[in-house]
Amino acid sequence: MKRIAILGHPSHASAIPAISEMAVDAGLEVVHASTLDGQIGGDVPTPANLQNAEAALVLGGDGTMLRAAQWLGGRDLPLMGFNFGTLGYLACAADAAGFQTALRELATQSHCEEKRVMLAPRLQQGANPQARGTRLPDALNDVVLMRHTGRLAWLECLLDGERVATYACDGLIVATPTGSTAYALSAGGPIVMPQTPALVVCPIGPHTLSSRPLVVPDTARVTLRVARARGPLVVSVDGNDIPVEPGDEVVVAKRERPLRILFCSAHNPAQTLREKLGWNRAP
Repeated sequence: MKRIAILGHPSHASAIPAISEMAVDAGLEVVHASTLDGQIGGDVPTPANLQNAEAALVLGGDGTMLRAAQWLGGRDLPLMGFNFGTLGYLACAADAAGFQTALRELATQSHCEEKRVMLAPRLQQGANPQARGTRLPDALNDVVLMRHTGRLAWLECLLDGERVATYACDGLIVATPTGSTAYALSAGGPIVMPQTPALVVCPIGPHTLSSRPLVVPDTARVTLRVARARGPLVVSVDGNDIPVEPGDEVVVAKRERPLRILFCSAHNPAQTLREKLGWNRAP
């Protein structure tokens, strides 16, 4: 793995030349370098020189990694996150003290790789079973159907066509193991280790104490249906909002091709949990 691209958050554009120089010193060839502003989804044309890259360094935080995954994840280009953000749970391959180590490991192919599940959601407008629906952007973290105002919504959840329940709630989250430490965690969902073949279905603010998150096989097709609503709703795909109407369905399934994320050889998911979530620290 010798040819790399460098993609940075616009606020960290000034770091791109320095990281490029470090990469060249480590024995890598930088074939493309740019910011990720304004680029989203799989329909954005790929620059010709980016097609020659064997990996992409992503400079920023977790949001920048999500943006890069949506733009490049369908092209089977592995990503390595250099954390310039705050939490850096996804962009945790290296922080400032470890940039040179990460680059050397890329050049010598001594890094490690994890395959992360991504979601391929579709918006079925009007719940017409004959219609294929509108393909939404892929999601690395989660797909969330939720109210857009302060009014309660009634949302139905189905697994492989079988009804689970209708929730009076603020929203429903379908999260990957990667996304289990994001919005789903704050809504009371479990932490799922990255390589677990499972998805999390988690209600947001359910209007009953009996509602609990579900952990389902990642082969399941999860359908979220707007049964009734007193106000506008949106489906949020890794933070990108698309309006939906009563009667619409969001069908969520695992994308056939996972996302490849690169880490340094010393990477340990349990250590990441301890460091990023503050476990074992004194109050």
